[in-house]
Amino acid sequence: MITLNKDIFKAFESIGAEVRVLPVPARLMRTDQPVRLEVKLLPDGKPRFEVLIDPDRTLAVEVNALQPELKRLVLVVTTRLGYGVEGMRPRAERFLCAHTGKRWVGGALPSALTGGITSVIAES
Repeated sequence: MITLNKDIFKAFESIGAEVRVLPVPARLMRTDQPVRLEVKLLPDGKPRFEVLIDPDRTLAVEVNALQPELKRLVLVVTTRLGYGVEGMRPRAERFLCAHTGKRWVGGALPSALTGGITSVIAES
Protein backbone atom coordinates (compact mmCIF):
# COMPACT_ATOMS: atom_id res chain seq x y z
CA MET A 1 0.00 0.00 0.00
CA ILE A 2 1.26 3.46 -0.91
CA THR A 3 1.42 6.23 1.68
CA LEU A 4 0.52 9.44 -0.14
CA ASN A 5 1.05 12.45 2.08
CA LYS A 6 -1.91 14.74 1.34
CA ASP A 7 0.27 17.77 2.10
CA ILE A 8 2.06 17.30 -1.22
CA PHE A 9 -0.92 18.81 -3.03
CA LYS A 10 -0.77 21.92 -0.81
CA ALA A 11 3.01 22.10 -1.23
CA PHE A 12 2.79 22.10 -5.02
CA GLU A 13 -0.03 24.64 -4.87
CA SER A 14 2.18 26.92 -2.73
CA ILE A 15 4.80 27.05 -5.51
CA GLY A 16 2.15 27.72 -8.18
CA ALA A 17 1.94 24.21 -9.64
CA GLU A 18 -0.18 21.11 -9.40
CA VAL A 19 0.79 17.47 -9.00
CA ARG A 20 -0.65 14.13 -10.06
CA VAL A 21 0.55 10.75 -8.87
CA LEU A 22 -0.21 8.18 -11.55
CA PRO A 23 0.24 4.41 -11.34
CA VAL A 24 1.97 2.86 -14.33
CA PRO A 25 2.16 -0.92 -14.90
CA ALA A 26 5.57 -2.37 -14.02
CA ARG A 27 5.99 -3.68 -17.58
CA LEU A 28 6.11 -0.05 -18.80
CA MET A 29 8.72 1.05 -16.26
CA ARG A 30 12.45 0.37 -16.26
CA THR A 31 13.45 -2.28 -13.72
CA ASP A 32 16.01 0.04 -12.10
CA GLN A 33 13.69 3.07 -12.22
CA PRO A 34 10.35 2.46 -10.45
CA VAL A 35 9.46 6.18 -10.55
CA ARG A 36 9.60 8.87 -13.23
CA LEU A 37 8.82 12.60 -13.12
CA GLU A 38 7.36 14.57 -16.04
CA VAL A 39 6.56 18.30 -16.24
CA LYS A 40 3.68 19.40 -18.46
CA LEU A 41 2.31 22.87 -19.10
CA LEU A 42 -1.47 23.11 -19.04
CA PRO A 43 -3.35 25.29 -21.56
CA ASP A 44 -3.58 28.09 -18.97
CA GLY A 45 0.23 28.04 -18.55
CA LYS A 46 0.13 26.42 -15.11
CA PRO A 47 2.62 23.57 -14.70
CA ARG A 48 1.60 20.05 -13.73
CA PHE A 49 4.19 17.67 -12.33
CA GLU A 50 3.25 14.07 -13.07
CA VAL A 51 4.83 11.45 -10.84
CA LEU A 52 4.65 8.10 -12.63
CA ILE A 53 5.07 5.23 -10.18
CA ASP A 54 5.15 1.46 -10.15
CA PRO A 55 2.40 0.85 -7.57
CA ASP A 56 3.82 -2.57 -6.66
CA ARG A 57 7.14 -1.06 -5.56
CA THR A 58 6.19 2.43 -4.30
CA LEU A 59 5.91 2.80 -0.53
CA ALA A 60 5.48 6.57 0.01
CA VAL A 61 5.30 9.91 -1.81
CA GLU A 62 6.02 13.07 0.19
CA VAL A 63 7.56 16.55 0.08
CA ASN A 64 10.84 16.72 1.98
CA ALA A 65 11.80 20.38 1.57
CA LEU A 66 9.63 23.33 0.57
CA GLN A 67 10.62 26.90 -0.31
CA PRO A 68 7.44 28.53 -1.67
CA GLU A 69 9.02 32.00 -1.95
CA LEU A 70 11.62 30.53 -4.35
CA LYS A 71 9.05 28.27 -6.06
CA ARG A 72 10.88 25.03 -5.36
CA LEU A 73 10.49 21.82 -3.44
CA VAL A 74 12.07 18.40 -3.13
CA LEU A 75 9.74 15.46 -3.73
CA VAL A 76 10.74 12.13 -2.17
CA VAL A 77 9.38 8.84 -3.48
CA THR A 78 10.30 5.80 -1.40
CA THR A 79 10.37 2.56 -3.36
CA ARG A 80 11.53 -1.01 -3.07
CA LEU A 81 14.50 -1.49 -5.33
CA GLY A 82 13.38 -4.82 -6.76
CA TYR A 83 11.22 -7.81 -6.11
CA GLY A 84 11.62 -10.71 -3.69
CA VAL A 85 13.73 -10.65 -0.52
CA GLU A 86 16.32 -8.21 -1.93
CA GLY A 87 13.51 -6.00 -3.19
CA MET A 88 12.33 -5.29 0.33
CA ARG A 89 15.20 -2.83 0.80
CA PRO A 90 13.71 0.70 0.50
CA ARG A 91 15.31 3.37 -1.63
CA ALA A 92 14.45 7.08 -1.63
CA GLU A 93 14.27 8.79 -5.02
CA ARG A 94 14.53 12.59 -4.72
CA PHE A 95 13.32 15.06 -7.32
CA LEU A 96 13.75 18.83 -7.49
CA CYS A 97 10.59 20.56 -8.74
CA ALA A 98 11.15 24.27 -9.32
CA HIS A 99 10.74 27.41 -11.38
CA THR A 100 14.01 28.89 -12.62
CA GLY A 101 12.57 32.33 -13.29
CA LYS A 102 12.09 31.41 -16.95
CA ARG A 103 10.71 27.88 -16.96
CA TRP A 104 9.50 25.02 -14.79
CA VAL A 105 11.89 22.14 -14.31
CA GLY A 106 11.86 18.76 -12.64
CA GLY A 107 14.76 16.40 -12.27
CA ALA A 108 16.24 13.64 -10.19
CA LEU A 109 18.74 14.58 -7.50
CA PRO A 110 21.74 12.27 -7.08
CA SER A 111 21.76 10.15 -3.97
CA ALA A 112 24.10 11.03 -1.11
CA LEU A 113 25.07 7.33 -1.14
CA THR A 114 26.61 7.76 -4.58
CA GLY A 115 28.50 10.92 -3.65
CA GLY A 116 25.76 13.21 -4.94
CA ILE A 117 24.04 16.22 -3.46
CA THR A 118 23.65 16.11 0.32
CA SER A 119 22.05 19.53 0.93
CA VAL A 120 20.77 22.62 -0.86
CA ILE A 121 21.48 26.13 0.42
CA ALA A 122 19.83 29.23 -1.01
CA GLU A 123 22.17 32.16 -1.55
CA SER A 124 20.90 35.69 -2.03
